[in-house]
Amino acid sequence: LQRFALAPLKALQWTSGFAVIGNRGSRRLCSIGTILGIETSCDDTGVAMVTTDGRILAETVYGQTTTHLATGGIVPATAAQLHAANINPAISQVLHETGVAMETVDAVAVTNCPGMAPCLKVGLVHAKRLARRFNKPLIPVHHMRAHALTACLTDGVQLPFLALLLSGGHSLLAVAREVDDFYLVGRGLDQSPGDTLDKCARYLRLSELPGLGDLPGGRAVEIVASQGGDSRAWPLSGSSTRFNKSDCNFSFSGLQSAFRQLANRVLLGDPMQLSEPLQHNHLVRQHYPHLCASLQYALCRMVATRTARAVKFARRTELLPESFPIVVSGGVAANSAVRSSLQSLAKFYDLPSAVFPPARLCTDNGVMIAWAGAQLWRRRLHCVMPRDFASVDLEARCPIGEDLTGLVANWHIPVDRFSILTDHPVAESGTAQ
Repeated sequence: LQRFALAPLKALQWTSGFAVIGNRGSRRLCSIGTILGIETSCDDTGVAMVTTDGRILAETVYGQTTTHLATGGIVPATAAQLHAANINPAISQVLHETGVAMETVDAVAVTNCPGMAPCLKVGLVHAKRLARRFNKPLIPVHHMRAHALTACLTDGVQLPFLALLLSGGHSLLAVAREVDDFYLVGRGLDQSPGDTLDKCARYLRLSELPGLGDLPGGRAVEIVASQGGDSRAWPLSGSSTRFNKSDCNFSFSGLQSAFRQLANRVLLGDPMQLSEPLQHNHLVRQHYPHLCASLQYALCRMVATRTARAVKFARRTELLPESFPIVVSGGVAANSAVRSSLQSLAKFYDLPSAVFPPARLCTDNGVMIAWAGAQLWRRRLHCVMPRDFASVDLEARCPIGEDLTGLVANWHIPVDRFSILTDHPVAESGTAQ
């Protein structure tokens, strides 16, 4: 079975120019520092102050949901303008709440990849300006790695682990070996799970229902599904949500198309009438909980099956030990159906747990950036002094680590069928597709 030669864990490296920090000399690995984190990769301006021993001193997020709901999606230029307006107040608020002066902050961490380029630029420019003014190291942080590492702060998870990241912009599976050493085993091939939920919610016009107007589409779907929804009442066609039998990659565009056809068939009697959003009336609305439950179930089944294959791959290659946690983060990780299905998966494969950071830290935030920066700062990794800031640039597209997705597909690993609807899954005959 050992067909994959494992790369050794990366040795801890000291970055050139990091010997002096704020004129207080070099620090040992175990010293406690204070890190300011800045996140502007998409539509939330997040700023936080975190210590290297895991204390969140202050945090704030300036959201843009209302603005983007009005435009039907995130416009990068608009998001960047809002970041530019919000970032200084956000930084000032965090400094005021902590009472910590920038002179005593040890480093500034900032998201530089991946994300929307105009949005990333706002955060990076401000972080460089602040770090240069106070002669502090700048720590560029990978957004998706930061999501994965959040559970180390909130739940005490120890590396290594399997990371599943599901959000409005991303879907991926990765093995986290060290804070800067990840292997990609599954990636999104088209639209993200969060985008799929949002588009399906817009098609049903859920934002026009009482109490749902200011909520993201995924949250609206979850609430409506919880109102007596039964995924078996109007199940999505298996052929419409079929996925590759051998890899861990995600494809949600077919799920969106299948859902719209189901909605039209149930509510209009015509599966191909896709030109206009559905019109509300009391007869239509009574089916909404079942439709939303079916959508959630199909999404959960897709996510759980790919994650199960990643578990078996990581064990066979010994990238991970026999027992390890699954860390689930990103905005979609806050969905209760997703959480339940992955807890069932963990039990089925005798894993210790599926770990979910608190909901507020599953979406984009400054805490995860500050914490990732803190872990890099303690190890003296990727810390750049002002004279070298020109070497730090943004990357709109940036892999989380070495891509092993092709290798996963070549192994043709079957996945056992198991129920994701109960707390105690029972194996079913055959293998999942």
